Amino acid sequence: MFKKILLVFALFILLPTNVNAIMCSNDRKAVFREQAKNIAVNYTYVELDNDVVFNIKFDNIPSDFYLYDVDTGAKYYPDGESSVLLMNAEKNKSYKFWVYVDDALCQEETLYTHYITIPGYNVYSKDKLCEGIETYKLCNKWININLSYDEWKKEVNDYIKSLNKRQIEDEKEEPKGVLEYVMDFYTSYYYFILPGVILLCIGGIFIYNKKHDLF
Repeated sequence: MFKKILLVFALFILLPTNVNAIMCSNDRKAVFREQAKNIAVNYTYVELDNDVVFNIKFDNIPSDFYLYDVDTGAKYYPDGESSVLLMNAEKNKSYKFWVYVDDALCQEETLYTHYITIPGYNVYSKDKLCEGIETYKLCNKWININLSYDEWKKEVNDYIKSLNKRQIEDEKEEPKGVLEYVMDFYTSYYYFILPGVILLCIGGIFIYNKKHDLF
């Protein structure tokens, strides 16, 4: 009898878990997952003198949903505007957030995963050396630079010197004369021109001989 009581007691303990697993049906999860998928995520930034501060913002979060930072284990719940704002996000880092819902039946279900990558920031991008060469890779604002200022400065100066050298070489090139253009054209298309010239010469000789009764 005592064993039967223990068995019944154990079933009552396990029953809620089993019921939850059954009641969180695929249809119910599909509704929650669609809501989790529609949560919008992006980042904003504020530029300072020699730095940038990034913030991650989530919008359109249903009131019963929350975000779970996979790296830190922190949970974030929406405010009154259905938003979550994470200040001072780390640069040059990819974040991953799982979405959960405070629902008695589906609270343990991972409904969706949101990813966002914060770019690096080039602290030298505002240097005067970058004026006029903003598209050069070491002057790009949104890259991570692992160089000291002296190392960076040397590479940028080397790049500027290479541009100046190329410009000088271009200026030294003398414009071609008419004869050079004619010769370039003939060299490129002689296999069309030469047969035509030969046919014209043969035709001219034939006409000349015909007129002078040489045939």
